[in-house]
Amino acid sequence: GSVSIAGTMTYEDVTNVDAVGIITGRSLINAQKQVHVGTGVSVKAGGINVTAGITTVQAFQATTGTFSGHLGVGDNNPDTRLSVTAASGTDVVGKFTSTDANAWIQFRDNSTTDTAVMVGASGDNLLLRAGSNTRVYITSAGRIGIGDNSPDTALHVKSADNVLATFESTDADSLIEFKDNGTSDSILLGALGGDDLMLRCDAGDIRFYLGNNNEKARIDSNGRLLLGTTTEGHGNADDLTIATSANTGITI
Repeated sequence: GSVSIAGTMTYEDVTNVDAVGIITGRSLINAQKQVHVGTGVSVKAGGINVTAGITTVQAFQATTGTFSGHLGVGDNNPDTRLSVTAASGTDVVGKFTSTDANAWIQFRDNSTTDTAVMVGASGDNLLLRAGSNTRVYITSAGRIGIGDNSPDTALHVKSADNVLATFESTDADSLIEFKDNGTSDSILLGALGGDDLMLRCDAGDIRFYLGNNNEKARIDSNGRLLLGTTTEGHGNADDLTIATSANTGITI
């Protein structure tokens, strides 16, 4: 065959020249435009800048920035589009950082252009957005706001609906339990058999207040009903004590 060299070739650049082409033994290739290796690599100038950062065997494929198949980071057998596995002892598996005040991770419905769900951070607060509106706020203090962006209690629900929340159980009895952190006693509020309202207090009294801590009635731990007073009438046998505003009292 023949060899045609359009430019200048020096001895130190080449170790062998045959009819197929040029074989070079140098460890560095400095290409100003493109490098073509068979049909496997095509890189435009400035396209790749790697310092010992990529080691792959038939696992890294992309076309115009889109990965085909499943991508595993630390996982050599990913069964989802993206599987990230951290080494043992690493409690942070992944990190998403934005220079904006709010950082969002977006999940889209493929059938529409609308944003289905967004999970993000605003400072130290966690935000959940459905559509174009943020619906749930979890503050750094552990408070949850549903429809409220500044909850001042453990759970703050704000809605334009007349029913703020629904609690439903497949059991015949649907109960909401309130526990005192210092004891195992509970207060239960719920429905019995679907038709009866139940209020149960494991210990202490059931008290009813109006105004600012202004007690108006109570059912004490002995089962007595006291209206307008906090003490029973003539004796422990009184089941109902009613006190008037003049404190004359009516005892039955």
